[in-house]
Amino acid sequence: AHGYEVTVFDKAPNVGGLWQENYHSYGVQVPKQLYEFPDFPFETVKYGVLPTGGETQAYIEAYATHFRLLPHIRLNTPVESLEQRVGQKGWVFKLG
Repeated sequence: AHGYEVTVFDKAPNVGGLWQENYHSYGVQVPKQLYEFPDFPFETVKYGVLPTGGETQAYIEAYATHFRLLPHIRLNTPVESLEQRVGQKGWVFKLG
């Protein structure tokens, strides 16, 4: 977001999307390289190349912390509606 002020809204209490709860106790069925961000190696897998959901969640949290993304994310903030402005630049959105 070079030159832009960005705010991300997420209704969840933490970054990580579906990894927070849905797959925490499960193993991922594809190699970690398919989940890895190019600029942040996924090196915390305890066994082999197939991370657990918990390891994937921890990796996403570490990425957000490392790149100082958390101050730009408003957690527990659902977006209820989003409309493009007519005849103007930008969007109008309603938060929950």
